[in-house]
Amino acid sequence: AGELAWLGERADVAPLFAAAQVLLMTSREDPQPLVPLEAAMYGAATAGFAVGGIGDLAADGAALTAPYPDTAALAELVTRLLDDEGLRADLSAAAERRRREHHSLEVTGERFLAEVGSLLE
Repeated sequence: AGELAWLGERADVAPLFAAAQVLLMTSREDPQPLVPLEAAMYGAATAGFAVGGIGDLAADGAALTAPYPDTAALAELVTRLLDDEGLRADLSAAAERRRREHHSLEVTGERFLAEVGSLLE
């Protein structure tokens, strides 16, 4: 506790997500952030700046956001999440639901195949 370690680029982040309670997204812009959706599969809740797609996740109850670049407000959100297991579970469940309903292979695979088929015609 109280330490931050830079782990560098990783090929397999699943063990890190599984060990995390909170994912902190510090992006200034990310139109469709998939990292929070992947982290939610392992139970991690997301906090980030209210920019791009993170704002959409927050509107769906799948993340908490602070105005950019208010790092103090963002840190307060992280503290809130670490202190509230129920809130973490709710956010993670909403993000996982969003992933299943909008980004899963079952949903996107059919769309992709239909698009390829229309291009081949």
